[in-house]
Amino acid sequence: MPDPLKIIVAKDAGFCFGVRDAIEKAREVAREHGKVYMLGDIVHNERVVKDLAKENVRVVDSLDQVEDAPVLFRAHGTIPDIWAEAGKKDLTIVDATCPLVHEIHDEIKKLHQEGRKLIIIGDHGHDEVVGIQAQVPKAIVVSSIEEAEKLPSNDVTFMEMMEEMFFIMENIFKRLKISMDDFYNIYEHGLIIIEQNRI
Repeated sequence: MPDPLKIIVAKDAGFCFGVRDAIEKAREVAREHGKVYMLGDIVHNERVVKDLAKENVRVVDSLDQVEDAPVLFRAHGTIPDIWAEAGKKDLTIVDATCPLVHEIHDEIKKLHQEGRKLIIIGDHGHDEVVGIQAQVPKAIVVSSIEEAEKLPSNDVTFMEMMEEMFFIMENIFKRLKISMDDFYNIYEHGLIIIEQNRI
């Protein structure tokens, strides 16, 4: 009889702390108010979303669907227009944005004020990337080497790496003749280490 299969779970497996904390906050608010609304799923995990729905954590597509309960802004960050709309509607906002995402938003605004041209390496349409891009005008998202090749290298003054983008980043740098010394990373490469470990 063959030896039983051994499964080893990586120490960095599972949710990042920002998503974990947002899930717990959603549960707390739902218990306190009877329910809580969210724009979109809190995490890309159907089982977790279904379990939260049983606890009255309700997913909606629009702030127009939010009634008589707070709305929770997820860990990935929320675009300024949604914040403004929620304010106009006088909704109770529960901010569950990851503190690292808040830091990225603050930092990209500072870089914009310095007059830098901003380029984000990440997936088009990814909630976190959309939130980062929306913080300043004219930030460009690059998701592939082909897209990077269309950019003049002297335009690249800031890059924020997202998830699986780590593996194409080196090739993008080579194609644009950019060294790591030219790469602005607000965590002093900490984000790269975190995401590389979790992939």
